[in-house]
Amino acid sequence: MTASDTTTETPRLDRGEAIEDFVQRQAARLWNGYQADRGREVAELAQLRRALPRRGVLPSEAWPIFERPGFDERLAGRGDDASSAELSVAAALALYANHQQSRRSAPMHRRGYNHGVGRAAFALKARVDSAGVERRVQTLIRAQSLDQVLEHLSGLIGQLRAHEIALDYARLARDLDAIQHPAARKGVRTRWSRDFYRPAGDQDTGTDNEQDSGEPA
Repeated sequence: MTASDTTTETPRLDRGEAIEDFVQRQAARLWNGYQADRGREVAELAQLRRALPRRGVLPSEAWPIFERPGFDERLAGRGDDASSAELSVAAALALYANHQQSRRSAPMHRRGYNHGVGRAAFALKARVDSAGVERRVQTLIRAQSLDQVLEHLSGLIGQLRAHEIALDYARLARDLDAIQHPAARKGVRTRWSRDFYRPAGDQDTGTDNEQDSGEPA
């Protein structure tokens, strides 16, 4: 038997996994640098705060993130418009940069079910006006376009930041990509609604490792 007979190839990530993997790596890298007060990551986070897409267009501040290793070329746009994956990655990291601003004591990106959009909003509801949070979540779920989703998410994330409630930005990026495709949009809305109204209780997914995964600090 030759060495090639025993070699197994690493399975290629599917689309959603590739989006999650890239955002996880970037958020981990940015958090490590921000916590250590390294100028490069501090400046990059400041730039990313201005990188939220509008009307399907990526601001100039968003594009440098795609120079980073690990962005799957299958996700890149091929024509004059940004791809749905490019928009979702930039949006998730822009929102994360705003969420993490002036919060050096703890990462505002954490992996796992307990930090999904619905669960994070559920945690927020226990701390503030629950009716107001519910209205915001319902408006978010009814949103018809990516711009509307990002507008309402920005408001929700502002509240999460105020109460230091973390969000899973890798999963959020995957969700933002999905909602741009009608066939997948319903599933995201259903999950966000279920996690807010009927949370399944604490689940240890073993993925709350934002300080340990991703690129080295």
